[in-house]
Amino acid sequence: MAHTLRVAAGGGRQPSMLAALGLSPEDEAVYGLLVRRAQAGPDELAAALRMPTAAVEAALSHLLACGLVKSGSDGAFSVAPPAVALGALVSEQRNALRSAELALVMLAEEYRGAVAGRTIDELIEVVTGVGAVPPPVRPGAARRPYRGARLRHTALHRRAAGQ
Repeated sequence: MAHTLRVAAGGGRQPSMLAALGLSPEDEAVYGLLVRRAQAGPDELAAALRMPTAAVEAALSHLLACGLVKSGSDGAFSVAPPAVALGALVSEQRNALRSAELALVMLAEEYRGAVAGRTIDELIEVVTGVGAVPPPVRPGAARRPYRGARLRHTALHRRAAGQ
């Protein structure tokens, strides 16, 4: 399948297939033509792609910086083997995505900790003074619920339920 600059209906450009590797549609069009021709100069590429020479030269400069093309002494450009050159870019992107995934996991854990801490703090009622604490239960004594504790318990459940 030939990869050329694609123009969508209405004149807008569609993203290139290699955009994930940092290539623009212009970069991809120039690269694709060089892959098919093996070697060409900027003027020849510009004429074949119907692009301004300055745009082709900018794309060639970017492709050169990415290691996808080589410049010859005669001013012509040739492509580095795509499996090697593009494979290296794909590996770099894969590593960058792994780093981003690790950062996502770490941030999600920090967020959970922050939310969990905030939620627990909202549900805990701090009591002060001897009167706020129920009397201890004596061994063998009948257990009677402490009215104050029951009221606080009910209030906490209502608060948690948003009532």
